[in-house]
Parts: sequence; structure tokens; C-alpha cells
Amino acid sequence: MANILSETLAGTIPSLGLSTGGMASGLKFAGIVLIVGCLTALIGYLVLDFLKYNKKVVIFRKVGSQIVPAVTDRGWFQRIGKAGDYWCKLKKSKKILPRPRIQIAKNEYWFYEREDGEWINFTLGDFDEQAKRMGAHMVDEDMRLHRIAIEKNLEQRYNKMSFFDKYGAVMFNIGAMIIVMVMLIILFEKMQESWTLASQMAAAVRDMAEQVANMQARTMSGAIPTS
Repeated sequence: MANILSETLAGTIPSLGLSTGGMASGLKFAGIVLIVGCLTALIGYLVLDFLKYNKKVVIFRKVGSQIVPAVTDRGWFQRIGKAGDYWCKLKKSKKILPRPRIQIAKNEYWFYEREDGEWINFTLGDFDEQAKRMGAHMVDEDMRLHRIAIEKNLEQRYNKMSFFDKYGAVMFNIGAMIIVMVMLIILFEKMQESWTLASQMAAAVRDMAEQVANMQARTMSGAIPTS
């Protein structure tokens, strides 16, 4: 009975084409397809996520007595309802804000976190206008020119450059170029001597080959002189 069953299975499996090599190839192909599919899905998800959260949101906080940028996040203007309204959904902070209107740069928005935790969309003010309102005096142009002239005089008097400080780099570069050129000339001369010696050796080898061929020809014809 066991022999009959084994013969039946041996005749059935080849007819179905389920050989060990075929199954291994099929599993390998399925694994490759699965890996490629997973990588494609991951890349597609990352690209779509990057395109969706395409707004840069910078949150400023007061640290000590200074206002500094504390968090940089990515935002998504998600449409809500059917009336064309949007809100800003942050990726890292998981916070939903009203759609900001003040834009610092393209797709970049700044928020300041107040003491009560509220985030306020803001922009930089006109510092010149604020200084004028506070009564601050601007820098006089004549005084600025005098300051530049004094700086130049001090530099010429106390920061005189020596000859080597001024032209040392140029001289060094020229010397290095001369040394490199001399070394290249020597190298070319050595290469020429080597080529000449190689050609002489090739000629000697060719002459020796011709002599051997002549001796072989004489040997075959029986005309080798005896000493």
C-alpha cells in the first residue's frame, strides 16, 4: 500500500509542476515584489507627507529676557467644511491653529507664544520708524566718514605690512611652480632615456630572434657548418 501511494504522489507532483526549484524561484520573486512594493509605498507616503505639510512654522518664546526661536515645525493648511475655510495643522506639535495671514517668507510663518500659552502670528516691525517715534538720533553721515578716515589712518600707521607679508604668498607660488616645472623636465628626460633603452632592447631582441630563425632554417636544411 505504501509503495502504491508513493508511486502515485511521485507521478502527480511532476505533473503539477511543483518542483523544489520552481517553488524557490516563486518565493524569491514574491519576496522581491513585496520588498519593492513596500519601498514604493514608503517613498510615496514620505513624498505626499512632505508635499502636504509644506508650510514652515517657527515658534518664538521668551527665554530669560530674550525672545528666541524655540521650535520649528511643519504646517498643513487643511480645508474644513464647504465654505472654503482652512485651519493650520502642525505636524510635530499636533496643534491646530487658525490660518495665519502674516507671512515672513514664502510658505513661512512666525508665531510668538505669550505667557498665557496663546500663539500670535506676527512679523518684524519697522525699526527705523520705531526709533524715530522714540526720539532716537540717527548716525550722522559726516561723522561716519570721519570715523572711516580715522580707521584707515590707524591701519596705515600701526598695521604696516612687510614685503614678505604682502608678496610672500605670490613668491611662494612662483617658487613652487618653478620647482614643479624643473621636476617635470627631469621626469621627461628620464622617460626619454627609458624609451631609448627600451627601443634598443627591443631591437636586440628582434636581432636575436632573427638569428635564431636563421639557425633553425639552416638546421632544417642541413647546412649548418661544422667546426
